[in-house]
Amino acid sequence: MRKYTTAALSLLLLAGASGHALAWDDEGHKVVALIAEHYLSPLAKNKVSALLASDTDPLTAHDIASESTWADKYADSDKKTTKARYDATHDWHFADINAARPNIPEACFGQPALASGTLASQGPAKACVIDKVSQFWAEVADPKTGPAERLTALKFLLNLVGDIHQPLRVADESNSHGAALMVAASSITPGDLFDYWDVAYVDAIGPDPKAVADQLVAKVSGADAHLWASGTPQLWALEAHQLGVDRAYGISGTPNDKGQLVLPDSDVAKGVETVGLQLSRAGVRLAYVLNTALDPAAYPENARSAALTGDKSAGKALALGTCSTCHVVSPDQASPKEFTNAPDFQSIANTRGMSDVALREFLYGAHPTMPNMHLSESQGEDVIAFILQLRKAP
Repeated sequence: MRKYTTAALSLLLLAGASGHALAWDDEGHKVVALIAEHYLSPLAKNKVSALLASDTDPLTAHDIASESTWADKYADSDKKTTKARYDATHDWHFADINAARPNIPEACFGQPALASGTLASQGPAKACVIDKVSQFWAEVADPKTGPAERLTALKFLLNLVGDIHQPLRVADESNSHGAALMVAASSITPGDLFDYWDVAYVDAIGPDPKAVADQLVAKVSGADAHLWASGTPQLWALEAHQLGVDRAYGISGTPNDKGQLVLPDSDVAKGVETVGLQLSRAGVRLAYVLNTALDPAAYPENARSAALTGDKSAGKALALGTCSTCHVVSPDQASPKEFTNAPDFQSIANTRGMSDVALREFLYGAHPTMPNMHLSESQGEDVIAFILQLRKAP
């Protein structure tokens, strides 16, 4: 629940901005890319370097850190003229997941599939960051993707995987993702809430992307790196969305006479800490995306599932009794009783990046788009074993 009053919010929105920039500033994207570089396998790192070395686009230099800003510079390159590039790709940096009523299909324009033969870079403008990360990930992984599109897909991934971890990119309270809410703090120049999370809190960690990346990598434990190197774009977005609701919009303070909400130092410190966490997660997961795409041996698809201890039959019975109201749990089940847009379990099992680690993090954590389940550890392992056995053979 937000801590500012409705009257205070109304005043602040009237004083606020009418739009927002693309997610993470240049420094934030460079930090994510440099963290990812640290976690790339040697083979994946060589392939990324070779692809970027083939780039002739003058918008950026062609090291991994500079290329991570390319998608923003591409969109902004005609923002004040024809807006062709801007309009075609602007929404790809967002997922307008409502803070009070999270609904992924609604936030992602219904999540239409790309038409057969359509390149991800030529897909419809009305698409969200969740779906674009998935599409570009698939293109980089597919050896049949042409060289030019594979390079473009890589450059978008270097940017969009960072975007999906910016909490205000994927959480909105009908205030332009915080850009219409003006804030001030004792140690930061007044601005809008989106800008604080996008720029000011990144700057507060440090001014040099390489130094910040090294600082954050040093804090990532082996256990965290292992846990974060899993999952799907939708799970990552939901995780960031919850942080947006709890920590970005869950701010305290009172308006000053300039129409700004004055944040206490504790809120600023919490914001800086959260931004550091999300930059770290984004870097580890960007490496995970590129390693799985370019060096599959770095993450054998079934390695984590080989030692599963759950009972598949018990997991199926539990899922049919608990989850079938909303999901098609088993291929032989009829349509769900209440919701037709919830993914079926076989689709979940075959989602790129899905693993027992990702499912465990999801089942035992908060997930705002559905009721929280209270499963024992053994029940959770049973459900995970059942879901993963639904994978189709490659």
